[in-house]
Amino acid sequence: MAVQSKRESILDYILATTLVLIDGTGHYNNNLKKITRRMKQLKDFDDTDLPAVMIRDDFDTEYSPLSSDGFYSTGSVESVTDGMGVGLIGMVAKGGNYIDTGKISEAANKLHSDMIIAMLSDSTLGGNCEAITLVSSRNSLDYAGHNGLAVCFQLYSVNYLFNPIADPPVT
Repeated sequence: MAVQSKRESILDYILATTLVLIDGTGHYNNNLKKITRRMKQLKDFDDTDLPAVMIRDDFDTEYSPLSSDGFYSTGSVESVTDGMGVGLIGMVAKGGNYIDTGKISEAANKLHSDMIIAMLSDSTLGGNCEAITLVSSRNSLDYAGHNGLAVCFQLYSVNYLFNPIADPPVT
């Protein structure tokens, strides 16, 4: 039987279930037009793709053994902020020069809020993890000289248990 990857289960859940909640209804300000795990250059997005979110998982992950029978935890047992890193890169455009009017800042803050609400609305990501925690965030206005484009960077810590010597193995 194939190995069950908790990392893949978590990332697939975020892609297919969590971020699709950002649909412009209820508590959400935006309706995401593109959600991807594929890293793309900003030039590869056009106005019809925005707002968009890219999911990243290429961060260092530390592990802690929990028992002699193969159970491990991501991060330390004492903290919920040092698990598997999941990064979100949200992009929203206002077009034109909105930095002086505050409109691009407002758009970035609304996307920032939407991403947090969606990510923290299910603290176990459908039972795939023990905890998810927002670790850090940063909004960048007129990102990399792209006038009217705001980028929201968020880093989450996802703590989960796994056992690579179980039958079937879970990693």
